[in-house]
Amino acid sequence: MHVGLSGLLTLSCFCLRVVQLGGETSSSPAPPSFFRQSRVPPSNDFKVGMKLEVHDPRNSTSVCIATVMGMTGVRLRLRLDGSDNTNDFWRLVDSSDIQPIGTCEKNGDMLQPPLGFRMNASSWPMFLLRTLNGAEMAPATAFKKRLDIGE
Repeated sequence: MHVGLSGLLTLSCFCLRVVQLGGETSSSPAPPSFFRQSRVPPSNDFKVGMKLEVHDPRNSTSVCIATVMGMTGVRLRLRLDGSDNTNDFWRLVDSSDIQPIGTCEKNGDMLQPPLGFRMNASSWPMFLLRTLNGAEMAPATAFKKRLDIGE
């Protein structure tokens, strides 16, 4: 989503107004117990270029190979191997959608080409071998379990 200057100004004014309303209404912020997530964010032990398995966001029944293309805090910008940058997407380091390379196979499933795979589907097995050969795999310790509070 692209937000122009006028949109940013509107958003800034809205946020400022919300802050002002907090003082005008004598309201207080929601207590931490209202939130299920841990107050301390998990560490991000991933590095750009690492490979992992992830559910295809456009076909959630498919598990694909992805590369970490960028990071912001605990967020990972991922690209499905075999697709282009127009379909990059974000996941948190504690997302249940991401897993170490090999998890799919251990569970008796097969890695799938992403929706819109740029090559002929018959070339997928060889593409997968070339993609993973010598690649840096994200270590199992980089994948964090979501710590939900109050469950």
